[in-house]
Amino acid sequence: MGKTDPAKRIDDLKKLIDLHSRKYYLEDRPEIPDEEFDKLMAELRRLEDENPLFRTADSPTQKVGGGVSENFAAYSHNPPMLSLDNSYNPEELREFDKRVKKGLARGDAEYLAELKIDGLGVNLIYEDGKLAQGVTRGDGKSGEDVTANIKTISDIPHSIKSPAAWARCEVRGEIYMRRADFVKLNEARHEAGEEPFANPRNAAAGSVRLLDANITKSRKLRFFCYALYVFGKNGNAMRDSVLKSQHEMMQQLEKLGFPVNDAYKKHSSIDGVLDEVAAWEEKRKKLPYDTDGLVVKVNSFLDQRELGATSKFPRWAIAYKYAAEQAETVVQDIVVQVGRTGTLTPVAELAPVLLAGSTISRATLHNEDNVKQKDVRVGDSVIIQKAGDIIPQVMKVLLEKRPDRSKPWAMPKKCPACGGEVARAEGEAAVRCLNRRCPAQQMEAIIHFARRDSMDIDGLGPSRIEAMVQKGMLKDIADIFNLDYASVAEIEKMGKKSAGNLRQSIEAAKGRGLEKLLVGLGIRHVGERAAFLLARAFADLDALAAADEAQLTAIHEIGPEIAQSLIQFFADAENRKLIEKLKKYGVSMEGSRETPAAQTLAGKTFVLTGTLEGMSRNEAKELIQRAGGKVSGSVSKKTDYLVAGSDPGSKLDDAHKLGVTVIGKEELLKLVM
Repeated sequence: MGKTDPAKRIDDLKKLIDLHSRKYYLEDRPEIPDEEFDKLMAELRRLEDENPLFRTADSPTQKVGGGVSENFAAYSHNPPMLSLDNSYNPEELREFDKRVKKGLARGDAEYLAELKIDGLGVNLIYEDGKLAQGVTRGDGKSGEDVTANIKTISDIPHSIKSPAAWARCEVRGEIYMRRADFVKLNEARHEAGEEPFANPRNAAAGSVRLLDANITKSRKLRFFCYALYVFGKNGNAMRDSVLKSQHEMMQQLEKLGFPVNDAYKKHSSIDGVLDEVAAWEEKRKKLPYDTDGLVVKVNSFLDQRELGATSKFPRWAIAYKYAAEQAETVVQDIVVQVGRTGTLTPVAELAPVLLAGSTISRATLHNEDNVKQKDVRVGDSVIIQKAGDIIPQVMKVLLEKRPDRSKPWAMPKKCPACGGEVARAEGEAAVRCLNRRCPAQQMEAIIHFARRDSMDIDGLGPSRIEAMVQKGMLKDIADIFNLDYASVAEIEKMGKKSAGNLRQSIEAAKGRGLEKLLVGLGIRHVGERAAFLLARAFADLDALAAADEAQLTAIHEIGPEIAQSLIQFFADAENRKLIEKLKKYGVSMEGSRETPAAQTLAGKTFVLTGTLEGMSRNEAKELIQRAGGKVSGSVSKKTDYLVAGSDPGSKLDDAHKLGVTVIGKEELLKLVM
């Protein structure tokens, strides 16, 4: 087939869009700006319209963007949390107005315009006025239950004075981070040797999905709401009988005590909306948080029902997105950085240029495929923009300005840090250095080991680690626990006091235990969640190292990929030597051994409701998961047990209707045993 074959292009676009959706929604590490993603989606939609036989149910055009992480229980949204269609110019907004008028019998509409907050969409569920659950948007149909983290956000009320007839209400909105807090967070991450977040939106999303609510609390997240759904005692939807419009709903949310962005405004025509769009283009830059446009909604709920929705978008709403600020500069060089796992990352060295208020001289090119796709070469004039107004990215090459005799860039055949062999695994975009003793990898491994969510060694940031590596004081992570502190004190900007503080921090790190040690060791595929589960399944590191695949995969959520990675890690002679050195220097390797010996709840699905005496909802959730069970956010036919405490709310009624077995805390403990 030729390059222009529509079936192949559609298939390629699907894979590319799914890849970037995963990067954006689940990994919180976007590689392309929103506008570039939207262009890919628009091309796919156009090709499918022209070739409807190639449109499939699993196409990105037929489903809401996003996904649900396996680290959290799932919750089904009703009604779904749909995406918004996008517009980028006044003509597209006027086309939306024409579609709305054509779809309404009366042929006219009033609009409500509000700022589009660049954050993470969430759904807050209140039962009898009390916050019961907080859930991410996920794929629109179901999201992740992140209640413990949601409750750490000070903007979100834990209880509201709702009318007595409201048995349940759902409040939807965006969790976001102010720019100043984002900058401070990234500065702290850099000092701790952690990868910075790409933009405030991804910082917010990553913070909400953390397994430690205390870290979420420290991130200074905020919340704006934009939607309210109300349900009566019998589960019937009743919002539209008590509220008539978007404008009334926003006022009601304010009365209930929710933070509402006060920039919302009614307009009698699309002309008023366009005037507001123009007014905010410059004003938005002075706001303390990111907004990349406005959301325009038909104001009347009656009109909204008449217009309806597609499987992906409501027909009564659209997002207007401002164009990102761009600048032209020249690629002076393309250098390659080597990461902790040996990954080679190309970085463009740029002629310094002012962009969105700061001088830019570098931009990541992500990987070899990205450089080839955009055909970025040394000497090229390029257009750059800041993704989310924060991280600079090369958008396109100005081919008409390309110098004569320019040569395509190629990934080096040898590691630039050590001269060792490099290779690219099948199915991966990353090229990696194969030399385990590569100094660049060793330094990044030490930085990773010392960072806050690993061994949390305060005072051992990247700059100090680099100085110690250069002086030969650190060759691997074990050397951290055998430092000569007299020599440490002589390092520039250290001194005896700082060296003493570092010594105390390192001594404290020895007692972190197996969970933190596993994170610090940087075993491939073993992140915080896997480390948490493994530390509760094994008495110590020796027991873990002796486990076979069957023993490892018997642990709930530990699959073959993680199991094989662990087996390979412990089979490596260099890794075993490193572990012996850590033991010699007194590093604790003991687990918490809290997992029951038998997976007594394997295959069973539980829902929690109400207050359990002497046990928090998170503790109950962990207990069920450690015994092999699954915790869901809502009652369905697939639910095996509803664990009910005091003040159970509407989930108890749902369980009775569906014939689900209802148990209390004591019965749950008996099942686990």
